[in-house]
Amino acid sequence: MVPNLYGIVHCWSLDATESDLLSASMTGCGSTLHLVQTVIETKTYNRGVPPRLWLVTQGAQAVAGNHVQQVAQAPLWGMGKVIALEHPELECVCVDLEPTANAEDGIEMLFDELQSPTAENQVALHNNQRYVARLVRHPSLEQPTDNPTEPFQIKLSEYGSLDNIQLVPLVRRPPEPTEVEIEVYACALNFRDVMNALGMLKEHYAEHLGIHHAKDVPLGFECAGKIVRVDSGVTGFKVGDEVMAIADGSFASFVTVKAAFVVHKPSELSFEEATTMPNVFLTAMYGISELANIQPGDRVLIHAAAGGVGQAAVQLAQAIGAEVFVTASTSKWEFLKAQGIEETHIMNSRTLAFASELMTKSDGKGVDIVLNSLSGEFIEHSFAVLAVGGRFVELGKMGIWDQHMVAKSRPDVAYYSFDLSDVLNQNPELMTKMLAQLSRSLTEGQIQPLPHKVFPVSGATEAFRYMQRAKHIGKVVLTFKSQTKQLIRGDGTYLVTGGLGGLGLLVARFLVERGAKHLVLVGRSEVKPSVRSQLQQLEQAGVQVTVAQADVFDREQVARVLAQIESYKAPLRGIIHAAGVLDDGIIQKQTWERFERVMAPKVQGAWNLHTQTASLKQPLDFFVLFSSSTSLFGTAGQANYAAANAFLDGLAAYRHMQGLPGLSINWGAWSEVGMTARLQINELLSQKGEESITPQQGLQVLGQLLKEQLNYPLVQVGVMPINWSQFLTGQFARSPFFSNFTQASGAFSDRLATIAPDGTTQRKQHNHFRRQLENSSAQERLELLKEHISINIAQLLGGDSSVLLEEDDIGFFTNGMDSLTSIELRNNLQSSLGCSLPTTLIFDYPTVNKLANYLAEELFPNSTEQKHSSEITRSLEHKIITPEPPEDYLFNEPQRREGHEERRERRSVTLHREGSKQTADSVELPQTKPENEEETIDDIAQELAKQLGLNE
Repeated sequence: MVPNLYGIVHCWSLDATESDLLSASMTGCGSTLHLVQTVIETKTYNRGVPPRLWLVTQGAQAVAGNHVQQVAQAPLWGMGKVIALEHPELECVCVDLEPTANAEDGIEMLFDELQSPTAENQVALHNNQRYVARLVRHPSLEQPTDNPTEPFQIKLSEYGSLDNIQLVPLVRRPPEPTEVEIEVYACALNFRDVMNALGMLKEHYAEHLGIHHAKDVPLGFECAGKIVRVDSGVTGFKVGDEVMAIADGSFASFVTVKAAFVVHKPSELSFEEATTMPNVFLTAMYGISELANIQPGDRVLIHAAAGGVGQAAVQLAQAIGAEVFVTASTSKWEFLKAQGIEETHIMNSRTLAFASELMTKSDGKGVDIVLNSLSGEFIEHSFAVLAVGGRFVELGKMGIWDQHMVAKSRPDVAYYSFDLSDVLNQNPELMTKMLAQLSRSLTEGQIQPLPHKVFPVSGATEAFRYMQRAKHIGKVVLTFKSQTKQLIRGDGTYLVTGGLGGLGLLVARFLVERGAKHLVLVGRSEVKPSVRSQLQQLEQAGVQVTVAQADVFDREQVARVLAQIESYKAPLRGIIHAAGVLDDGIIQKQTWERFERVMAPKVQGAWNLHTQTASLKQPLDFFVLFSSSTSLFGTAGQANYAAANAFLDGLAAYRHMQGLPGLSINWGAWSEVGMTARLQINELLSQKGEESITPQQGLQVLGQLLKEQLNYPLVQVGVMPINWSQFLTGQFARSPFFSNFTQASGAFSDRLATIAPDGTTQRKQHNHFRRQLENSSAQERLELLKEHISINIAQLLGGDSSVLLEEDDIGFFTNGMDSLTSIELRNNLQSSLGCSLPTTLIFDYPTVNKLANYLAEELFPNSTEQKHSSEITRSLEHKIITPEPPEDYLFNEPQRREGHEERRERRSVTLHREGSKQTADSVELPQTKPENEEETIDDIAQELAKQLGLNE
């Protein structure tokens, strides 16, 4: 018996690696199984209170740009969700540490987390921030299903918000002398496009280009497509040529451009790959080659190296033989290391420490060239690392140094600041020269297309938001043409594991109906007569069906199957891994042998398929893993099955890190096939609110997800019909993981649709909200404004407005807002309230509470009741230390971490305050008095009563 056991921190999984999955599973899940069983059986409690359990992994979750790097640790998260259901008394929490974090930082953040009184049981401590998990609805990218049939362009209706991006008709312009017209197949976003949409460059456009209205701003600067018209004076191009080009206004189905700004697209590149190259490579080429005259052996510092221009500059510098130093956010370091950049040459772009680190790493020599895109103090520190006589190339547009400032600070330095568009318009011959060089370098393999994320044109707004949040590596691409790539091909082979079971045969028919002519169905058992008749039906339809009797758990047997496929004329193009077994039982009745039996086909089987197909000459079109909703939600009695499927979820993300396709589908129960149908537990699930998926529904969704994958790299999607009001009862009712599906969340969504809908009724709705404020009392007005602000923030950051409203003293920037989203929030509020607001609004009033009070006073300055209320709020702010960030965001929205000592002080001060509103997370908080603060909730209540005159 261990006396006074308050908690258990399980860190054994940190040693688990993919080199031996069986051993890794035993280290992680096996040790956890025995640990929980022992704690429960021996009642290792502290004065009758069970210890809290933390399961710690590192790099097992894909969070905020950090890819899954330790997939062997992922199963523990699935098991942890089941522990939380079967033994809620342990308050099990899964915590994932950043894969690149040093030990000291990771331990300090983990220690801080262990003291956190929170209902969150899925936490990731990445990028020096705290992330929590939320289930969100899958935004189908199928609407609108087709691209517009008439010529169109992407334009702004007005400045200020990305919601003002829209498709409008395009009047095609015939080519003039020296011009060609291109039908655009794909185009790439640049940061300038986002800045234009937010109105950050409108004064520049008005002053220098004579553009005074948002609708006249050309969006897009580069594209790839086919030439459809050529002026008679143009040579070297003809109709039908596939090209890539620099072209203002290229966010359109057709664009007319000077032939000097066009170059033939290498045939081996897709249109999406080609459009990642012109702007960024020409910018980098002009900056470091034409201006800075980079030479072999030069030391060059490239800021924001994971971005588009940064990526191009890295390739060019490496090709010429320069020594490359880079900065980037820590989540992108692994990607940069994979490009061949030395780990010691990678530094953090979010802190100024890069300067001292670089001087140490270069033995005090500094660098010969700086390619800068950062602002503020980063500029001064970048000059500080530049060697005597060095070259400084400035790519920024706002807040940059001028020649006078450079001459005063570093007169020895050659300083270059340029705008590529201006350069090329003044010197089109230079454009032709550099485009030709770009094409040669591509053909000779000296440079490669940039990594990119593709959005369909119907998802243009989401593409802009994705770039705004700086989530991308390389480029963000819009595809204008429907993919010509066929989903299922007759000249390819498709492998289905579990292919002789009911679900596997269903998938086989699905593939055949969509054009497959060659199937390999893998199963452990011999073919049953009932199955053989179904296979004969497929063969009669002209399909070659190969039955491979093999166990995917066995690496050699998988290798034999793949070697057989390699001998076929039809290469392997897709894998659907549907194999699996069940062996249910509560944790106290489970054994490690039962765990191994369930995990073998899912874990080792999927890993064998991954490792033996990762380097195929012809890359796979898809690699689909049939996971389960139990790894998403947890299901009592299925700890082993949840762990096995959590590995599949992690593997899909792990493959994406390597540039390979991977989709994990967390299926609910199927009604007529599959394991739940055989066990006849569909009725039991229905009583819990989980309905069954019919075969027709399941296959329809499978087809939709495969189609969406062509345009958007999906990683993990849950598919299950759920009665939420029935499902969200009992333990799930208190889980913040489902906060987006509660009735309260739905109510907020409804109100959001009323307050800020899309389309032409927007102004009318905003007027309605303003009238609603005018007709309300001061206190009601303040609450309406708080709700309105919370809804707008939730829309921008993807969080839960109800929790934002609860935590109205939390700073916006603590919740993950950056300068661009702050501008958009200010613009949205300005539009919805029908008034002019200062540009520094969000910085001056950075919480829901402060901002609501400010707006109330500005809009209704004569309201004495409102004034009195805001005075009380401000006076109490001196007595209540700002609470911890609310835990209400998806893993892709952060909760910033500040100084650890300050956080501990904040937490101790806010315990009583948090305890006064248990509806937020239903946490039982300790009733001890804070050490560093004398006020308790009673003291604060007395202060309120005194100021309101209730004690007199």
